[in-house]
Amino acid sequence: MAEKSTCRLWIIPLILLIALAAERFAFPSDLMDNEQQRQAAYVMDAVQNHRWIFQLDQAEEIASKPPLFTWLAAGATELFGRPEPWALRSISFLATAAATALVFSLTRKRLGDRAAAFASMAYLLCPEIEKQIGLQRMDVLLPLTTGLGAWAVLRAWETGKGWTLFWLAAAASTLAKTPAAVLVSAAGLLAVWWENRSGNPLRLRGRIVSGFALFLVITLGWYWAAGQSLGSSAVYQKLIAEEFLSQSLQPRGHIFPGEIFYQAPALFLYLLLPWTIPMCFALLRIFTHPESDPARRRFRRFVACWLLAGMAPFCLATHVRADLVMPLYVPAAILAGEEVAIWTRYLSSRRLAALGSAIAILTLGALTTARYFFENKNGYISQTTAVAQLADDIRTKVGADFPLTHVDDPFALCVDLNTMRPLYYGAEREQTGFFDPSLEIRYDYAAAGRLLASDAAVYECVVNVDELRRHLPPGTPFFDLAGNFVMHLVSNRPRLADADAIAFGDGTLKIELRGLHLVHASGNDFLFSGGGSVQFENMGSQSRTFHAVIESPSGNKSQSPTLNAGAAWNWTVPQQNPMPIPGKAGG
Repeated sequence: MAEKSTCRLWIIPLILLIALAAERFAFPSDLMDNEQQRQAAYVMDAVQNHRWIFQLDQAEEIASKPPLFTWLAAGATELFGRPEPWALRSISFLATAAATALVFSLTRKRLGDRAAAFASMAYLLCPEIEKQIGLQRMDVLLPLTTGLGAWAVLRAWETGKGWTLFWLAAAASTLAKTPAAVLVSAAGLLAVWWENRSGNPLRLRGRIVSGFALFLVITLGWYWAAGQSLGSSAVYQKLIAEEFLSQSLQPRGHIFPGEIFYQAPALFLYLLLPWTIPMCFALLRIFTHPESDPARRRFRRFVACWLLAGMAPFCLATHVRADLVMPLYVPAAILAGEEVAIWTRYLSSRRLAALGSAIAILTLGALTTARYFFENKNGYISQTTAVAQLADDIRTKVGADFPLTHVDDPFALCVDLNTMRPLYYGAEREQTGFFDPSLEIRYDYAAAGRLLASDAAVYECVVNVDELRRHLPPGTPFFDLAGNFVMHLVSNRPRLADADAIAFGDGTLKIELRGLHLVHASGNDFLFSGGGSVQFENMGSQSRTFHAVIESPSGNKSQSPTLNAGAAWNWTVPQQNPMPIPGKAGG
């Protein structure tokens, strides 16, 4: 039996978790770093365009990863009413808190309170985990989903029950990022062979594949629905060909799978410091001094196989990043926590609590200090702040839903304005079907220049002002209305204000309003109010279907036309005369 401590050591990781969240959330948003803008675009596409099955980003490109994180973050956005950075970050915090609880529970049941407390601290005080608390990325879900899968496998090995839970966790890992994560969850099963070789067999029992059909229904069912929603060939090209096969199984440049096998373990050992030292001692102890207690020995061997065999998929990868090895921090923290508990086994509960608190305070202080100096030099924070200030200026003068045209500006502006509008482009931009192969696109400054030459007022958000100038037709008025070191707001009018005739670009659509007021625009859904006319022109090379609604005193009117490439469509709604008020008639 695991030794139980009389000290409530779970308080230490709980306080540490709260302190880490406060520390990360206190720093300014760095939305423009780590591809967080793309994740925010997926969330806003789901919420504003109601594209819940699978999403597009600001370049109308299919999402590069499955949508589990997007669904969770979209739920938080719906709850808080807008995509606040801290609301989106809350999913990362909750996932980290749940993974910490899993580490504590797994360790406490088999190794005791002392090991559980240190294991939780080892997990939370890892720099990469601390970093992920403040990011809006799907990687933070994998330690939790793969950890739940490993826990289910261990439970099934010990009791014969839990295989359905394993396949459910496998489905969650697949919908979070990749089906390869299932291999990490199941890696601990090598301990079955290890125990059998040692003469202590505990055979696998239960209906091992009983939940496999459920796994297929969930994952393939979603994949089929995504194909029906956005096109099966486009979904296959993005998720299977470009992301899974290209990233995992095919050569990347001149690097073949397995050629840089040493990089993932080296990076992992470096990022785990200082907990790398006790983890390595724990692994050495497992191999050289097997436990006499069967349950404890099985658990330690299971965790060792979970870590070591779980590293294999990352060794085969043709590229290595810090966030890719995050699922392995869970078993590593358990091993490190148990070793530190062994080293401190002679300390009293009071001294143990003091030691744990000192480690937590010192490490948290070091992380906070390092982040303070890092954030002061982090250009993404200053860029995100500058974009937010420009958004505030626009919102104050003309409102968040003002008909802006986004040329090459960061999506952070749309996040701050709470508008989901794709970048403007015409038929000249290279495309794969309807979707762009990546955000490394050739921005269509020519289309933006032609739009700016319209008779109607046009307001464009642009980063590369000089490139836009080169694509302006001769004689086009050009005013730089507002800007900073990140981006500019330019126009063919001398000031930012509503106009009777105003035009803007949205994806491949050019929209011109006369008399109507734009209430909301997001991709393929447009809402106007008042009376007047609107003209939609498809500037792309593919047909496009959209939905338009005009609010008027006599009731809402809606249309859902399909425009072929190069076609235009006009819709006019007469201005409604106000109803006469009794007793106020003229005469």
